[in-house]
Amino acid sequence: MCKAIGDVHGEALSYNCIGVDYMKLGETDSPDNYKEAIEYHNKHKEIADVAGKFLAHINLGIIYNNMGDHEKATINHHFALRYAV
Repeated sequence: MCKAIGDVHGEALSYNCIGVDYMKLGETDSPDNYKEAIEYHNKHKEIADVAGKFLAHINLGIIYNNMGDHEKATINHHFALRYAV
C-alpha cells in the first residue's frame, strides 16, 4: 500500500517489520525464514534514511550471527556503527 501511494518512509518501515517477523520465525520455527528476513531487511536498507540503514544493518548482523555466519554479522555491525557515528 505504501509503495503504491509513494510513501517511502512507510514502505521502509513495512519492510523492517516484515523482516523482523521472519527473523523471529527463524528463531522459533524454521531457520529457512532467515532468508526471507534477509531479503526484507535488504529492501529496507536500500530505501531507508540513515537511521533506517543503521537499523537494517543491526538486524542483518543479528540474523547472520544466528545463522553462524560471523563474518557477515561483523560486516553488518561495522556498517551499523558507521551509520551510528
